[in-house]
Amino acid sequence: MPDLVDEINSLIRSEKVSRSKLRDIPDSFFKNANSELKRLKEELKNAVEKNQIDYMTQIRFKIKAIENGIKELKWVRGKKIAFQAIEDSVSGTRAEMNSLIAEERILYEEFKRSFDFYLSGDGSPIPIGTKIENEIKKEENLEHKKEIIKKIPVRILYPMEVADLDRDYVFYKEDIVTISEALAIALSKKGMCEIIQKSNQ
Repeated sequence: MPDLVDEINSLIRSEKVSRSKLRDIPDSFFKNANSELKRLKEELKNAVEKNQIDYMTQIRFKIKAIENGIKELKWVRGKKIAFQAIEDSVSGTRAEMNSLIAEERILYEEFKRSFDFYLSGDGSPIPIGTKIENEIKKEENLEHKKEIIKKIPVRILYPMEVADLDRDYVFYKEDIVTISEALAIALSKKGMCEIIQKSNQ
């Protein structure tokens, strides 16, 4: 198994060579890297308690190398995502998102929607990701909260993280999911999902 520091440095070199094109990385890459950091920090804590000076220095060096590497990798990839979002906003096109992991898809949408707003100057930018939670809560009324939650199927048009009445969700483009009617209507009004079947009332 390759050393995480070597793996991160290899990805950084690969991203820099590919210029504007994003390289594929596993969806769980940053999550796994964070798990490794937690593990190393726990090891460091144990080494401090046992006064293992040499080992403490070694672990501290590795932790710093991983943290700096992740920051640089995200910086390189983030720049590409931002430039692509701006280019797509100006040209009216949409980038292939196969190389973007879940949080990067949300980042792309945030950049693109903000620049769309910047270009047009009309209305207000549509919040996505965790920001949409507040917008949806405003549209829900007390009556809906007291009733049994009615759920309907929808097709997701944009990746997002969102809070429903019963739980939080992470959605990807083209997902077919069943969510509360209140959330489905709110997202549909914002053009972020397509209602497949409305409940009978």
